[in-house]
Amino acid sequence: IGEAGLDDSRFICDEICGDGYVAGVHGCDDGNNDDGDGCSSLCSVEEGWQCAFPPGPLPALAIPCTTICGDGLRIQGLEQCDDGNTAVDDGCSATCSVELAYNCSVGPKTAEFRM
Repeated sequence: IGEAGLDDSRFICDEICGDGYVAGVHGCDDGNNDDGDGCSSLCSVEEGWQCAFPPGPLPALAIPCTTICGDGLRIQGLEQCDDGNTAVDDGCSATCSVELAYNCSVGPKTAEFRM
């Protein structure tokens, strides 16, 4: 404590990761500290996901992250397929669902037509 009873120590404030609010250097904040759901435990956007910033000043309540359909990275449980594009009639739809009469698998050929 300095002169006249004033506290002259310096305060450092850090963003809280996992509270559901986007602030400071956070790329996202989905309200938890789980990896694999689009926003990492360190509040950075994970590969294959996109996280939008809410409109207005920060801090602000976060918008949930979503998968990126068409990036070639299939997010298990959320995308049936992801062939690296959003074209239709190639086996994997623009919403990353397997199209009728196709069977998709992992590998260099991601969609195979069945007659």
